[in-house]
Amino acid sequence: MKAFRTLVAALVVGVLTVGSAQAGTVKAHLDGMNGKSVKIKIGSTSMTVMAGVFNWTRVGGTEAGMPTGHFHSVCIELDQYISFGGTYTYDLIGVTEGPRPGLAVLGGSMSDTSAEMLKKFWAAHYAEALTSDDKGAAFQIGVWDIVYDEGHGLFSGNFRANYTSLGTSPVFVQLAQTWLNGLANLTDMAPLMAISSLRNQDQLVLVPLPAAAWAGLSVLTVLAAARKHRKKAMSL
Repeated sequence: MKAFRTLVAALVVGVLTVGSAQAGTVKAHLDGMNGKSVKIKIGSTSMTVMAGVFNWTRVGGTEAGMPTGHFHSVCIELDQYISFGGTYTYDLIGVTEGPRPGLAVLGGSMSDTSAEMLKKFWAAHYAEALTSDDKGAAFQIGVWDIVYDEGHGLFSGNFRANYTSLGTSPVFVQLAQTWLNGLANLTDMAPLMAISSLRNQDQLVLVPLPAAAWAGLSVLTVLAAARKHRKKAMSL
């Protein structure tokens, strides 16, 4: 059983830490998004942008693994752009390698702290983000705050919501702040990668674990629950 646990752990670590040296390209068509327009400020630059979850269809590329078929992403680079209906070719890279060529505000790729927060934020709120335009926008805004400002909040730091106060901001901005307020309490982490281009806006994507790894994790979850139950029974 110890060897089995070691194997599962190796599979998980392999997926979570795979870098661009092991990855290929992903060619995908941008179908649309669910989101809302939002006013933001990065450093001293104010802008109005669409915030939400992008919908893609994979149409080619050399990467044999995920993402495949229809998949979703969120933006991690606000100084480059993509257009609905366009087809783009990206490199699949590790989260901390992106975005490329680098954040204009921070002068480089994101920190390890931001990458870990993104994995936790995604695990907690991604499914809900797909249910409405408001929640899709809230999810994207939260991601930007983590990438550009390590989740310090939407009304201070490098990345800000450009409204007078939280109370005067749209409901999806308020929801994003509520989600960010809960970051410290999150523990589960989603297996994420970035799709990156030197010319087009970089994106964050979910790269599902191999089925064998999920099966192993399920078994381990059952075993952990059984151990917990036995300990509880012994203490009665």
